[in-house]
Amino acid sequence: MQIWLLTAGLYAYADMGTEGAKRHRFGTAMGQLARARPGGGVPARFQGLLSAEPASLPYYMREAVQLLGQSGIALDFLHLLEDLLVLLRPRRDGRDDPRRSQLLLRWAVEYDRALHTPDHAPHSGDADVEIPQRPQPPAESS
Repeated sequence: MQIWLLTAGLYAYADMGTEGAKRHRFGTAMGQLARARPGGGVPARFQGLLSAEPASLPYYMREAVQLLGQSGIALDFLHLLEDLLVLLRPRRDGRDDPRRSQLLLRWAVEYDRALHTPDHAPHSGDADVEIPQRPQPPAESS
């Protein structure tokens, strides 16, 4: 339940001005942020996030999502929820989930690809999703 609430809170941190924009997985979005803000400390923040303990990860995520929203980079929150469930859900046996390492590696690969790929070039194998804009109600005629 806490992971769902965290994701809802992260959604609230995101800038709603990204409505209708292409939504990206977290690693891709962070790579685009690093490209958009050279010298802005994004690589160090992302590295800190990748190495964060699960207990401190929500803090790092809030900071990252807020920066993404301020930069107009839209996140795919459904995939983010799925990722956070892997990263933050404790296993019953108390050991780390092996999928955690794979997920962090995927974020790093997505980040690197987005950082080094021009906007006009397609990202092969990228899992970005296009979210259509909400339809506007018809204008009333007089």
